[in-house]
Amino acid sequence: MYMKIITVKNFSNQYFKIEGLASTSDIDSYNEVIIQEGIDLSYLSSQGIPLDFEHGEVIGKITKALVSELGLWVEGIVYWNHPFSQIIYDRLLNTLPFESPIKLSVEIEDPVYNSQGDTIKSGKLYAVAICGLFEEAANSHTFIKLLKSLKQPQIINEIYKRASLDPIFKLNVLSLFIKK
Repeated sequence: MYMKIITVKNFSNQYFKIEGLASTSDIDSYNEVIIQEGIDLSYLSSQGIPLDFEHGEVIGKITKALVSELGLWVEGIVYWNHPFSQIIYDRLLNTLPFESPIKLSVEIEDPVYNSQGDTIKSGKLYAVAICGLFEEAANSHTFIKLLKSLKQPQIINEIYKRASLDPIFKLNVLSLFIKK
């Protein structure tokens, strides 16, 4: 049974905050790899980076982005006025980040490929998408969570669990949570 949350604590009436890993250097469902150091984040300060719903309608915006050896870490806001905002919020609230089908996906403008055509060496990040309700994210190693909504021990336990089940998963993602 689907229960609608009526009161939301610690959030503005207009949006809720999210964070997550939007891109990694893992092979995606298109058999492509994105070199994380080649992601140009200049749109964040010049025109902004929209957060869209499954590569379509704008549902929010990215407020911070950082490229590290783990991948592209982003923070953003999701506006409540989109028809799927409540569903996304409920699913993120009720599942741990790695168990949720809700993931992040990046959109790269003017990608520059290597000679084999399977690696994006550089390009501008022009949008980030929330996927998982109808369309899967291209990179299954990404995740999204409500900003400061889960207790750190829960997340660390989930990371250990995921690392023990998936040897490809990068255990040093822990550093993203421990530094906060």
